[in-house]
Amino acid sequence: MGDRGVIKVYQGKGRQPVCLYTHWCGDEIYGFLKRSLARRERWEDKAYLTRIIFCEMIKGHEDDTTGFGISTYIPDNEHTVLGVNPDKKLVTFEDEYGKVKGSVTFEQFVNRKDKYSV
Repeated sequence: MGDRGVIKVYQGKGRQPVCLYTHWCGDEIYGFLKRSLARRERWEDKAYLTRIIFCEMIKGHEDDTTGFGISTYIPDNEHTVLGVNPDKKLVTFEDEYGKVKGSVTFEQFVNRKDKYSV
């Protein structure tokens, strides 16, 4: 059992994406990403943006040894994968095989008014 979810941050052409994984908070990945991008900081810096997103995910669980992980592949998943492309400033909505179902700009993602609004 769990509630697995993944945010995949693309690191540039020819490089593996970094997958930020949660075992118990998959239904919260939208909010994690929205709060991270709403800071409007380091959007162009792949390494820092990846760290900002992961820190938002693990907030309050920094010392836990389970529940979150970082990988170059999707460890497990039960939700739409959120892809983050800093080069294009896009968030993509993907299946676990990388098929893109839709996309929005970072700004559009932050400004969305829906059930996941921050």
